[in-house]
Amino acid sequence: MNKISINLLTNILLLLVGIILIIFHARPDLLIWVTRAIGLMFLLPGIYYLVAFALRRESTGFSGILPAIGGVCFGIVLMARPALFTTAMGMMMGVMMLVLGLYHLVYIVMSRKMLKFTISLILLPMLIIACSAAVLLVDRVRANPEIIVLLTGLSLFFFCLTTLLEYHAERRQATLKSEREAQMAAGTGNNAAEHNDAGPCHDCENDNNNQLHVEL
Repeated sequence: MNKISINLLTNILLLLVGIILIIFHARPDLLIWVTRAIGLMFLLPGIYYLVAFALRRESTGFSGILPAIGGVCFGIVLMARPALFTTAMGMMMGVMMLVLGLYHLVYIVMSRKMLKFTISLILLPMLIIACSAAVLLVDRVRANPEIIVLLTGLSLFFFCLTTLLEYHAERRQATLKSEREAQMAAGTGNNAAEHNDAGPCHDCENDNNNQLHVEL
């Protein structure tokens, strides 16, 4: 699976996560389950690494497996006591939305001439940044987990939509570039063919002139 397919699959999964968060944002315990899911994401890779380390019995010291042990411990705490992290999780979601919005905003501004982005595309990352600002700066929003989950779902939706539009613009420019290169190659081939066709005729004319001069 190439890089483009992996990126496309990742964005589709993020889009599904965003839609799920939007649909179920009114559930009061949704943020707790999100926290547990993140804990599972820490727990499973840590366990996998520790098991692989035990089976291979490599000479890596304690410092080599320390990150895996830390990930397992942190994952267990997130899954066992998610309520301790719900407030921090809201702040983390706000920071994540801010990073996603700034990433797309900078990319669009820097690539607008090369990929010919429309100015309206900037509105999507601006909406993501607005959602993050609401979560990080507005106390009323920060105190309501349902609104945080809803804004996070909307931000993921806008992020994936922006990514797909950028991907479409990149593919369009790549196609246009390939067509221009093919046209240039075809033009070069035609010029070479015309030059080859003209060469023998010129030689034949010279031969005829030489023959006429001999006869005279």
